[in-house]
Amino acid sequence: MALRLRITLTHLPTLERIQSILGGFISSRREIPPKRLSWEWCLSRQADVRNVLELLLPHLVTKREEALVALDYLRRRGPAKRGIRFTPAQRKDWEATYWKLRRLKVGSNKVPKNHP
Repeated sequence: MALRLRITLTHLPTLERIQSILGGFISSRREIPPKRLSWEWCLSRQADVRNVLELLLPHLVTKREEALVALDYLRRRGPAKRGIRFTPAQRKDWEATYWKLRRLKVGSNKVPKNHP
């Protein structure tokens, strides 16, 4: 289970600049009223996610707490290994981290009340 960094914008040149600096990939997302196409930059390689978060951390304000939770999880998890199944304890840790990040999202009201 991987953590990803994502940025969604309607200005493609900005995302292309981010991609040229940080890597990752860009895909089209959906139309935003009134009929504006949005684009999403995504970084999913775990080592890159960790490096970018560490670089950005001193400059983050709004997303700082989310970045700290994500970095803490990535440090506990260790290097990602494709095809390796999580133990029950690792799965529980991932789920706790997921819900903690969901609660930290600004304006997020999608966290069920029965989750810790």
